[in-house]
Amino acid sequence: MAVVHRGPDENRNNLAFLNDERVRSVFFQIVAFAIVAWVIYYLVSNTQNNLESRGMTAGLDFLSSTAGFSIVWSFLEYKPNDPYGWVYVVGMVNTLFVALIAIVLTTIFGFIIGILRLSGNWLISALAGAYVEVLRNTPLLIQMLVWYLGVFAVLPRPKQSFYLFNLDFLPINNRGLYLPRGITDDLFWLTS
Repeated sequence: MAVVHRGPDENRNNLAFLNDERVRSVFFQIVAFAIVAWVIYYLVSNTQNNLESRGMTAGLDFLSSTAGFSIVWSFLEYKPNDPYGWVYVVGMVNTLFVALIAIVLTTIFGFIIGILRLSGNWLISALAGAYVEVLRNTPLLIQMLVWYLGVFAVLPRPKQSFYLFNLDFLPINNRGLYLPRGITDDLFWLTS
């Protein structure tokens, strides 16, 4: 039996592909993909096992069940015994309406602030410029916290509400400002 002895250079040539950058990059991509696939498989199987042990199902079947709560205001007619699917549609329409109003009002407000910033009056121009710079350079989360903690959280609780202009029908508290609205009833025609 013949034994072939290889020198150190021949062994290096057999393993030279491991030092190839393209081979290593493909190898590490395969390893990364395998790890991500295993994590996703683990999370999905763990979720399925937990749902089965609790007698729950995943899916959109709940959209046909009764919601059981009311929505204060909406364009579309809604009753508490409507299904969750209809609640979703009503919520989307309400969100689009509020977004449309916000876009129109902020465009008008931004145009006015821009005109004020171009004003020849130094004080008005400086105030508009300071307003723009503060809002532009402050993160939105900080602005929300300032509004919540600095304005709404310091308002009194509903039982200690104070009333705008000392009118009993204009209470303001940490839940908001409540305004009266007309109720269209049988005798509503008398008011017009």
